[in-house]
Amino acid sequence: MNKNSPSPKFKAIALLSAGLLTAACSEQNPAPAPEPATEARQAIEQAREQYEASKTAGHAWSKTGKLLTGATEALEAGKFPQALSLAQQAETLADASLAQAKAEQEAWRDRLPKTPAHKKDEK
Repeated sequence: MNKNSPSPKFKAIALLSAGLLTAACSEQNPAPAPEPATEARQAIEQAREQYEASKTAGHAWSKTGKLLTGATEALEAGKFPQALSLAQQAETLADASLAQAKAEQEAWRDRLPKTPAHKKDEK
């Protein structure tokens, strides 16, 4: 055995490691994309949940409901890309209306008339 050549044990470990690495990499298949109908249905459900939350917050926008209706009709008609697009638009609007609700929780205070502290009790 040559002093510079790897030992049989080292060769076995290297070969086993390479085999395990190859096997691990080959088993990492990406998850299949959801079916268009399923993807559209899930998007509609997410948008509906956000819309309901915005209604609860008192800031639902009427356009959001119309988009959800359109998305549901498109889904039922088998127009899955259109249903998905409308549902995504509805969710975006619902998110924006929730952001508005959050901003309004504090913003109303800024709209109150300011009274100077030195004019508290003028008689």
